[in-house]
Amino acid sequence: MSIRPAIKDDCAAIAEIYNHAVVHTAAIWNDKTVDTDNRIAWFEARQLAGFPVLVSEEDGVITGYSSFGDWRAFDGFRHTVEHSVYVHPNTRGKGWAASCWSP
Repeated sequence: MSIRPAIKDDCAAIAEIYNHAVVHTAAIWNDKTVDTDNRIAWFEARQLAGFPVLVSEEDGVITGYSSFGDWRAFDGFRHTVEHSVYVHPNTRGKGWAASCWSP
């Protein structure tokens, strides 16, 4: 398993992982699934804002993703970010999410 910066071509796999979380968990406070174009727009917005998007990859398959984004629009939170980690259900328990929290 390796962790690397995401590229635009990863957005279909990111959408699949995101949609699984929407349908099967309460981790994402959204009840609508998204398509690849939505995740491309999301990815490009993250890049423009200077926020990293990382993916985990195992044997050429994207197994999870991690991203940062603005926490709140209020002045007091201007130095605060949200860190989100989502893992493909077949990959859970392998330590990828924990490695995203390690310095």
